[in-house]
Amino acid sequence: MFVCFFLVVYFSWPASHLAIPKYTLKIIQALGLGSFAMFFVWAFVFPIFLNGAFENVVKKIYLSKGEDILELKFFKSLNSSLYLIRKTLIWRLGWLFLSFISAIFFSSIGLIISQVAIGHIAVLDASDLALTVRGVENSKRFKLLQDNSLGILSGGLIGGLFGFILATTVIGWIFWLPSVYVGTALWVLYWEEI
Repeated sequence: MFVCFFLVVYFSWPASHLAIPKYTLKIIQALGLGSFAMFFVWAFVFPIFLNGAFENVVKKIYLSKGEDILELKFFKSLNSSLYLIRKTLIWRLGWLFLSFISAIFFSSIGLIISQVAIGHIAVLDASDLALTVRGVENSKRFKLLQDNSLGILSGGLIGGLFGFILATTVIGWIFWLPSVYVGTALWVLYWEEI
């Protein structure tokens, strides 16, 4: 993900002979395009890997709370991730489009919008993983995600802005994603509809 960011920024970096204000805007635009590329990988490739990576963490949280969990086979977990990607394609493409447009036309805002998009997709994927681990079937899981969409969106907004602040320190990113998954798993535990 970071490799995509750095490659896009590297190849879209402006020439240094530009005037200072224009050079600064072009640098911010390059960073916005890098954030767009990073979000693209995040929205369409990472959910599969992240669900696999955080599945055991979520299971341990639920077992420590005395909850029943479902043992997932690899293909069931993969199917679950692909189902959610397909059902939330409008959100993913919408955020991608918004990130791209804001990176091109509103340079610095593109960075913030991309981070909010990453936060929203992270909370959405973490919610889906938490429901999958608890054994909720695909169609009911998507209905629960729809019913709690305002909480998922606001959690993503807060998480994305917090991620934007932590992006200034590389070490912050190491703790940001696990905290999103753990916090979301604990939040989903108290959904009354399950």
